[in-house]
Amino acid sequence: MIGTSLIGSLDTGLRGAAIALFLLIAVAVLRRGGGRPVAWLGAALSVGAAAYVLCSLPDHPRSPWFSPLMAICAGNVVVFWLFTRAAFDDSFRPTPWHAVWWLLLVICSRTASFGIDVAANWPLAAAARLVPVIFVLLAVVQTVTGWREDLVEGRRRLRLFILAAVVLHTAVSAAVDISIGPEHVPPAVHLLNAAALSLIAVVIAVALLQADVVGFLA
Repeated sequence: MIGTSLIGSLDTGLRGAAIALFLLIAVAVLRRGGGRPVAWLGAALSVGAAAYVLCSLPDHPRSPWFSPLMAICAGNVVVFWLFTRAAFDDSFRPTPWHAVWWLLLVICSRTASFGIDVAANWPLAAAARLVPVIFVLLAVVQTVTGWREDLVEGRRRLRLFILAAVVLHTAVSAAVDISIGPEHVPPAVHLLNAAALSLIAVVIAVALLQADVVGFLA
């Protein structure tokens, strides 16, 4: 019992730290981003990461007020893809069609609210799992093709870290969900997830503090 209580306390503390850091990153990027699309998308991605920290709680609330956070989590993979596009293409501008993709993912994630059982419909279940993976792969392709064109070494390393961290975390989380199910994840695994999220937030925050934020976003 003591061990479980300690794990829960550590999990809560790490998640609180991660949320605070992700929100601070979002504010810093917005304040010094000069209104660039990459700044807005970077801030949105960071807010989405903070929302995911809450959504991945072992026993997150099921009340209606939690639904907006779940929606942000569901659509954040589209924001990640758009961020990688804006980070390596100065001429990129989000369009209404991009918002449509975000909205579709949000709607698909909330099918239970419309009385649709995704688990009982294998095409919908497959699409729900496959579409986010496609957007992550698109982000990987975008980063690989644009990475060598970026002449600022520090910015290249940070962007590569963000990509690697998101892809690795997504892959591990998906593997855990598929192998043991999201409702049966042990507390220790939840703690590792919280520690990984905190580590990602710390690395990005320290990198932005040491570097010129404007130079990173330029």
